[in-house]
Amino acid sequence: MLDRLARPGFIDRHVGARIKAQREALGMTPAEFGARLGCDAGMVLDYESGRLRAGAMTLLTLTQVCGVGVGYFLSGLGGGSEADPPPSRH
Repeated sequence: MLDRLARPGFIDRHVGARIKAQREALGMTPAEFGARLGCDAGMVLDYESGRLRAGAMTLLTLTQVCGVGVGYFLSGLGGGSEADPPPSRH
């Protein structure tokens, strides 16, 4: 179960797509956006692709940089129908 929680999944890719949409809406390159977030362009691209999970502190910083609420990054997930199924309880 811990392995499943440790690796990025559908939700991380969804959040990453929302990060990319906001960055592009702001007209910033990954390098410019990264400078505002306090990271490099490669890390921005990793967040955007879902390869790197955006933790709570990163999400808080993103809300400040993007001028949106944290709910923006999770909107569109629905009631879990599109999300990864919950881990089995064996």
